[in-house]
Amino acid sequence: MKLIVFDADGTLTRTASGKQFPETPSDKILQFNPKNLYHPNVYLAVASNQKGVSLGFKTSEFLEEEFAYLDDLTEHIFNCFIICPDDGESVWIKREHEEQFIRLGNQRGYQKFSEFPYLSGCESLIGTFRKPELGMLQLAEKIATWSPYGTREITDRIFIGDRESDQSAAQKAGFRFWYIDDFLQEINKATLLGVAVPEVLDGVSNEISL
Repeated sequence: MKLIVFDADGTLTRTASGKQFPETPSDKILQFNPKNLYHPNVYLAVASNQKGVSLGFKTSEFLEEEFAYLDDLTEHIFNCFIICPDDGESVWIKREHEEQFIRLGNQRGYQKFSEFPYLSGCESLIGTFRKPELGMLQLAEKIATWSPYGTREITDRIFIGDRESDQSAAQKAGFRFWYIDDFLQEINKATLLGVAVPEVLDGVSNEISL
């Protein structure tokens, strides 16, 4: 199975208003059609820094609404959303078919990783969730490999982002990295070739291989 993780702001979406940050939870436009990502052997996730919550620029409610809108906008094609709302001490996770994020960390009122079988042993990642650290990507891999019927094998790991911090996180986690502009070129190539985007991502020349 191939694991493909996207950064959110500036990668998966841009603002409809043209502002640097979204003015409303629905102030988003997709950069490409996410249906092009579908493949039965691909697990899709989003990993996003959202420190604006801890700084008071966004409320928790705004962030929940923002990502609920993104889930609808992408027609629920993503298997998992992972958000770091602070300096790396906590993380929010929402898997497919779940209505709300679970909030994990040592903060009061947050849940413990040990409460969830698919997050067993992830307490050691506390402090590393904010990119350029590797915590969110390692969580994405942990969640993708878990199954109640046994472990699923990941044969390829790709992270797509727009910042050097994204690239650094990918390198630390052992993921191949693509800048979003290169990825969008590959989507156009896939459309012309009539093949699924994940297949075009196999072994092309402009990726950053690790």
